[in-house]
Formats: sequence, C-alpha cells, structure tokens
Amino acid sequence: RLVAQRLENRGTVVLSLAEQRGVAPPILVQNLTKHEARFQQAGVPIVCAVSAGSSFPYAWDEPGGAAALAVDLPSVGVRFQCRAVPSRMERPRLARLLRRPYVELQVVVDPVLVRVVLREVA
Repeated sequence: RLVAQRLENRGTVVLSLAEQRGVAPPILVQNLTKHEARFQQAGVPIVCAVSAGSSFPYAWDEPGGAAALAVDLPSVGVRFQCRAVPSRMERPRLARLLRRPYVELQVVVDPVLVRVVLREVA
C-alpha cells in the first residue's frame, strides 16, 4: 500500500510503502512447460491463459471468493486444483511410478508473492 503524507508548511510530500494486513499477496503463475496453461479462480468464470515458457502476474478476480486456482493444460489433458499454501503435486498421478513424463505444479509462498510454478519432468 502506498501512503502519501504532506509535511506541514512545506512543499514536500513523503511517499512510503506500508504493509497491508489481511490482503492476500499477488500471484505469479510461471509456466515452464512447452504447453499453454489456462487457469481461473475456483467458482469464477474468468479464464486466464499463460503461454508456454512465460509468466503471468495475477490477483484474485473475486478477493472475497475461494482462494483456490484451477489450472489446466488442455493439450496434455492435465488439470490441477491448488490453494495459496506451500504444496507440490504432479499429474498424471502415477506417471513417476510408471517412469513416464509428468507435469509438476509447485506453490511457493513468501510474504510478498505466491508463485505457482508448472514444469515438465521427464
């Protein structure tokens, strides 16, 4: 949050950054795969797309709604549901056991940013 203060009897304005409590940090969706990924906030009809090998900055479309993302890679038939908490998952679920390529989704959370990272694992 940007805070502006004007000093009395002076023509000086002081700008400072203040932490805003109770607000979810922004999200960065990083698609490190060779496939387009689509994602949306759970329960919200707005769908965003992030190209292969690129990133997409995102903020909740409905801040009061579900804090969960549905992530889809239609060209490989992979779908994830994730929340803004540290986690790691892979699809297809048994691919690693069967020694097949799979897609991994990792959620990394720090105080200023949530990163949702998609990568292919051979």
